[in-house]
Amino acid sequence: MHCGFLSRDVFKALGFRTVVPNDQPVLANPIGLDGVFQAYCPPYFPSMDAAVDALLTPLMREKSAPPECVPYLISDAEHRAGTVGISDAGIACTQAICNYIYQTYGRFPGSLDAMHLMWLMQVHHLDTHYYDRFFRPGAYGPTHAMHLATWHAD
Repeated sequence: MHCGFLSRDVFKALGFRTVVPNDQPVLANPIGLDGVFQAYCPPYFPSMDAAVDALLTPLMREKSAPPECVPYLISDAEHRAGTVGISDAGIACTQAICNYIYQTYGRFPGSLDAMHLMWLMQVHHLDTHYYDRFFRPGAYGPTHAMHLATWHAD
């Protein structure tokens, strides 16, 4: 496992779109894989208002949960039906904040990447002959020992 410091390189290798604000000394911000996995920001949305609307409007509720409802004692459907409502004023406030960040920093989010890999797995074939030659028996498990026969038999 590798930590997320390689995120930009991995995203670039996978074909993700990145943006760099004009005249800003910042690293490229990976914002998505076109048509597959896209951040809620321009250029995938015409504005931050549109991005906020697309994210929050479907979540709007008319009512709040009764005080006796707690997530760990009710069904998932009851919990979702009783989530706190999102008001028009709340959406307007969120839009104002998101627009401020986008206009100030030329990107969204302002100081973090829109996409980040916390963990990355590297997968490869283990060279069992190497371990057989230079290590004691048991340096690799039966899964590795049987890998080629299991997955690559003709």
